[in-house]
Amino acid sequence: MKRLLTAVLAFLLCAGAAARADVAIDGNSFPDAVFRAYIAENFDSDHNGSLSEAEIDGVDSLYVSKYDLPSPLASLKGIEFFPHLSNLACAYNNLTELDVSRNPELVLLACQGNRLTDLNVRGNPLLQTLQAEQMRLTSLDVSLNPELSILIVGSNSISQLDLSHNPKLEYLDVFRNPLTALDLSRQLQLSSLLCAGNASGFTLTVAPDSFALSYAVENSIPYVVAGSEEPAGPEEPGVIPGPDPSYAGVYNLDGALVMVQNGQVDASAEGLVNDLAHPSDWYYCSAGIVHTEVTSVVLYDGAWFYVSGGKLDTTFAGFVDYDGERFVVGAGRILTEAQGLVQDPASKAWYYCGDGRVQSQYTGLAQYDGAWFYIVGGRLDEGFTGTVEYDGALFSVVNGMVAG
Repeated sequence: MKRLLTAVLAFLLCAGAAARADVAIDGNSFPDAVFRAYIAENFDSDHNGSLSEAEIDGVDSLYVSKYDLPSPLASLKGIEFFPHLSNLACAYNNLTELDVSRNPELVLLACQGNRLTDLNVRGNPLLQTLQAEQMRLTSLDVSLNPELSILIVGSNSISQLDLSHNPKLEYLDVFRNPLTALDLSRQLQLSSLLCAGNASGFTLTVAPDSFALSYAVENSIPYVVAGSEEPAGPEEPGVIPGPDPSYAGVYNLDGALVMVQNGQVDASAEGLVNDLAHPSDWYYCSAGIVHTEVTSVVLYDGAWFYVSGGKLDTTFAGFVDYDGERFVVGAGRILTEAQGLVQDPASKAWYYCGDGRVQSQYTGLAQYDGAWFYIVGGRLDEGFTGTVEYDGALFSVVNGMVAG
């Protein structure tokens, strides 16, 4: 019996040790009075002056930026008690240190506008958004944050930044830092970049056909294309390297097509622009960059034209889908004169058109070359055989064509 009681007691002691103790909402756990009051008001659901295990596990977001509180915070000590914290917004307070090493599930950290000189996010592998601008950081290690997609660290004193382990970056702001170089060759998902105001001679390393390359060209930032031994950026703002500074026309600048005028990228080139070096060619441009990714109809000067790979294609004849509708295209444009039944050279299907547009809302009979045909949803229904009512009369249809 004594042995049994001893075993039961040992089990109960172990079970008690496994459960986390309540955390008192006091000056020892939460030294900052404003933060302490915020915790008590928002998470002490039973108002007993402490946080139970369930209450602690329920803390996944803390919104304690300056404008969320009656006065700025000086300390966030106490966040280490919240292992499931995923969102922490503490911007524009008076913080001089911030320890998030015990918040491994952190996804968003917005700590901009504080007085931090150091920030350690190596213990936050799930971090996706980091806003840490307008502070006093001299370095930042994001090598253990592979999920990072938004990084904002403008207006700091960061002189080096290794982004080789952050291939998912989509938005990057390194504005006004003393950076001399930045390697973006692995940031193929990048769609927004701000890097003005860095050190003299600041150079980007970019991947061919990347957003970073287009950004460098458009903003006259010196750059090197990854894998190339020669620097490719302009030595003077906007100047294209080459033997003829008076060149005008399309220029292949390390894999990116640009429109050049007087030896410089012509940032005013918008819409369909004539290649002066090859007058029969036209390219679809924006800020001097040829949009080689575009194969579609585009609106220019009140008319619709067909471009393939960013270049006006006058050889294509057929149908093109755009914005939920289908259009007849030929000679590089929408054929607005196309009326009635038109055959698609590719599929051999016939479509009922008006002003160059398939009349997908139309179902009925249509005349072509002296005969009448049955149209369903703007397309000749060659598989239909039966009787069709049209204009108050019944017609016999065989394989889509009115018989007799």
